Amino acid sequence: MIVPLDAKSFLVLKKLLVSNTYLNANQLASDLDISKRSVYYAITRINDFLLNAGIAQIEMERRLGILLHDNHKKKIERCLDQNVEADTYVLSPMERVRYIICFLLYTSQNVFIDELTTRMKVSRNTVFNDLKVVESKLLRYELNITFNQKDGYKIVGDQINKRAIFLYNIQVLLPLYNSGIIEFSEKKRINIFYYLLKKIEETLNVKYVSGTLLSLSILVKSYVDRQEEISFPDLDPSEIRDTKEFKLVKEYLPMLIGSEQYYLTLHLLG
Repeated sequence: MIVPLDAKSFLVLKKLLVSNTYLNANQLASDLDISKRSVYYAITRINDFLLNAGIAQIEMERRLGILLHDNHKKKIERCLDQNVEADTYVLSPMERVRYIICFLLYTSQNVFIDELTTRMKVSRNTVFNDLKVVESKLLRYELNITFNQKDGYKIVGDQINKRAIFLYNIQVLLPLYNSGIIEFSEKKRINIFYYLLKKIEETLNVKYVSGTLLSLSILVKSYVDRQEEISFPDLDPSEIRDTKEFKLVKEYLPMLIGSEQYYLTLHLLG
């Protein structure tokens, strides 16, 4: 039996298959927005997959990285074509739970059970079971999931807590998002916000933790559509307004309402 690839390993292998130059661990980590440690783990998982398939394993050459030759690529691609389980990634139960949480918080549209079954390619019973787990996860953040025939499923509760649980889960799901396994609508707008946040990063001459800016970009796309005011009872606005980060947020993201600019600035301040 061929060992299936997880999301990160699948993503790394796909990147290697389309590259015509050497790729080292640092490049793969940067290009795929994952950690260097995840790259090495992925390579180990890929080699287990190739070993079980009777295909030569990949090797990382010192100071150069990995380069797959054409014959090797063809054998791997042929194996992926024949092995549906590896080429069509199936979300794990916890990945489904994380995705449901993020999707419900991201979309401003009504969400019903059929859309979730279609997006995750599982049965209605599976989604109903996943929603029970979602409910238990939300309780830790003092949030609830509601349902009615008109509006579908909604996550209700404190705005700050909603964003906290979203950012926690989307960070884990980024490899699936980057590989196209999971989707959020209007990816072009997400990319625009990501570009703007990268410009802020460059101007500040800092380097944020891998995945931070992309996670924030997806979140920004979500709340820029809602225009929901959030409150910071213990925050002195003057302490934020005087920072370089806040001034850059106002310059690059003027479409955000005031409280959203404060919220984003707090994340950029770390």
